[in-house]
Amino acid sequence: MYNAAVGFVVEGHGEYAAYPSLFCKLVNATGEYVPCVNAGGCGSVFKNIHEHLDDLVRGYKPRCIVITVDYIDLIEQNLAGDLRSIKESFEGRIHSWFEKARVDDRIKSIPESIKVVIQIHKFESWLIADSDNLRAGGFLKENAPSLDNSDLIKDPAAWVRKYFVEGHLVKNPRFVKKVVSSIDVEAVSQKSNSFSRLNQFCRTFYDDWLGLICNE
Repeated sequence: MYNAAVGFVVEGHGEYAAYPSLFCKLVNATGEYVPCVNAGGCGSVFKNIHEHLDDLVRGYKPRCIVITVDYIDLIEQNLAGDLRSIKESFEGRIHSWFEKARVDDRIKSIPESIKVVIQIHKFESWLIADSDNLRAGGFLKENAPSLDNSDLIKDPAAWVRKYFVEGHLVKNPRFVKKVVSSIDVEAVSQKSNSFSRLNQFCRTFYDDWLGLICNE
């Protein structure tokens, strides 16, 4: 009935490149099938979520779905006023999608759960959180500070420009994958509440998926 434990709707190329390997690190697995839909911007995630969920569910049939989007981008583009309004808007849109999907003959496998994770403040906030391992891996300049809570860095992209070694661009999908391979996801969870939420959802969904497989 389902082809994957979790599928993702993501905002951009960096997330699209990184999430399959990031998911595998989170659930301590290798070679898992991790379908992703690249919405091409936070505005598209927000405004066109029905379309992206249709594409993901009809094309890949994940059992559960996680939608991620940058908090600061939604605020700066005047798509939402605060974190609460973002959550309420997504909850309403997801509810209406479920109502539509139940009577859509093209959708053969309705997901059991859809969760939204708001990246505080941006996807880069997660990439910089494990500053100790980034420094050990040669990604950071010597003067880069250690971070206790990356969610407090209001402009993580500026932090990247200031402290990453020249030539390391987190907008480059290949580079993002290198960063993901270097970080400790448990350390990132301790330093970012929003990433910890992603970690929790992925682990729970994957454990449930394994339980289903074992009982077949």
